[in-house]
Amino acid sequence: MPHAAPRTFRTPGESDLGLRRVANHTGLQVAVLPNACVFTIEHRHEGGRIMINQVEGSALDGGIGRLFLRIAAPDATVAEMVGPGAEVAFGAGDDRFSWEGATGGMRHRVTLWLHPAA
Repeated sequence: MPHAAPRTFRTPGESDLGLRRVANHTGLQVAVLPNACVFTIEHRHEGGRIMINQVEGSALDGGIGRLFLRIAAPDATVAEMVGPGAEVAFGAGDDRFSWEGATGGMRHRVTLWLHPAA
């Protein structure tokens, strides 16, 4: 019986994920996945990096970083504005990210913008 060639698997690295990034001059950096979920919030410096969110977002599952809006009237509901269940349009600029949508007749927009110097 011939032996099958060994199978190898490679976990994708950051460069394989299609991340969009915004950063400022203090070293703060936010990376977002193509599915519009936050991947990392980090502070990068000459000694390395500190990941602030502590859990990376997932290209398959989204991640745990979410932002909700509670709408009380006329019918109480909760809208996921940022996260894997958010039904929003996502946009990225050189210095900011934006998530925009509508839930229960309420339009909402979230903008993540890093101050350039602080």
